[in-house]
Amino acid sequence: RALLAHLNALAAATAKGGSELPPPGAVFQRKDDDDDDDDTVWATDTSAAAALARAKEQLTDASAAMVTVADDLEKKVALEEAAKRAAEESESEEEEDERIAKLRGYVSKHDAAETAEYLVSDKLGVESKELGVHFLVEALLDEDEPLVPQVKAKKAYMIAACGQDAKLQMALTCALELFITESAPEEFKKYVEILKVLYDEDVLEEEIILKWGADPKSAARFGVELETSQLVRKQVKPFLEWLATADDDSDSD
Repeated sequence: RALLAHLNALAAATAKGGSELPPPGAVFQRKDDDDDDDDTVWATDTSAAAALARAKEQLTDASAAMVTVADDLEKKVALEEAAKRAAEESESEEEEDERIAKLRGYVSKHDAAETAEYLVSDKLGVESKELGVHFLVEALLDEDEPLVPQVKAKKAYMIAACGQDAKLQMALTCALELFITESAPEEFKKYVEILKVLYDEDVLEEEIILKWGADPKSAARFGVELETSQLVRKQVKPFLEWLATADDDSDSD
């Protein structure tokens, strides 16, 4: 009966040209008085089940809105961070490339002795000899090629630039650490071989290598993070231990 009355009421409303639809969650009720031609009224269902359904609907809408806002905010933050990183990298590359590219061009046309003089000249515009050694490493090595053969081939440039200067030898060790961890990370495990080559070819003194190995913060001035430096030293630890033993044996002799 209730359903039939409900349908009749809808039909009557349509016949009268009414367009008002019942509100969500409304139930049909019939008036007892005859004063009004339209004896149909709608009342909100106040049962617990209906209230729960309405609450769930509102919560779902609110949650969807919150998720949308969160997604938009996350995308905005990600885009801003990406743009910031790109700007910083671009600025860094522009600052370095000008002098490194200039040095790379010079190296291709001059020998080791001439390059060593050029490193400390005003023409290159490097602030310190240590920074010049860092630029030399960047100019000499190709990150897309195996590093060990390159180090062997370019050792004369490193010897001419550093000589017996302990500070410059340390700078060379740290510059190579930076290069292999940032520019050529796929060669990370080869650093122990590089150190062995530099030691065997008399580019680096054993005291310098051991001092470098004992101080993970030594390459911090070149931008190598402490955690990365610790991983590098862990990788070359067997060589450092062997070198320390060899040094002790030579002292005892």
